[in-house]
This record gives sequence, C-alpha cells and structure tokens, in this order.
Amino acid sequence: MHPIVSFTAETEFSGKKEDFLSRDENKADMIALISTVLTERGCYVIQSPGDADVDIVKATVERSRLCTTTLVGKDTGLLILLLHYPRRDNEAIYGISVLTPISIDKRTQSV
Repeated sequence: MHPIVSFTAETEFSGKKEDFLSRDENKADMIALISTVLTERGCYVIQSPGDADVDIVKATVERSRLCTTTLVGKDTGLLILLLHYPRRDNEAIYGISVLTPISIDKRTQSV
C-alpha cells in the first residue's frame, strides 16, 4: 500500500501519480487544496460526493444565470448533460473537455 502524503501548494512532487492517487486521503487532500486555491483566485467551486455529473451540470447551469460559466471536465457525459439542462435566459455556458471543446449559448449548440 502506498503512503498518505502531507503536502502544501509549494510541495514538489516526485513519484508516480498513480501511486499518490491510489490513496483516498491523498485524493481528498488534493481536491481540497485545488478548491482552496481556485476559491482564493475568485472561482466559484462546488464539490459533490460520488458520481456527481448531474449535480455538477445543474450547479453550472444555476451559476450561468448570473454570469458566463465554464464547465471543465474530461467526461463526455458532462457535456451531454450540459446540452439537456440549459435555459434560454442564462448567460453563455462553455464546456471544455480533454476530447472536445464545445460552446452552448443562447444562439448555438454544437458538439
């Protein structure tokens, strides 16, 4: 079993990513650190337990009622759900995937 690692934003990583992420504690601490840094930089961050695709997309659509919003993920299921939930009175929602960038706004929907 791989060790639980204590780290900060300044910690230099040496090792295999897979080994580090094999421990749930390491993943949770990394997510907390990333969320904190993004929040400090003015980003709106949500976390949802388990398989959170629907929660993530609903939060993205809700946030887009206030401002242009970008959903970043590598799961194409997020992008498919993003096509289902937007409303016409929302600001633009941009979905960015490792596989396919898309834009959804009041005028166009492209995949």
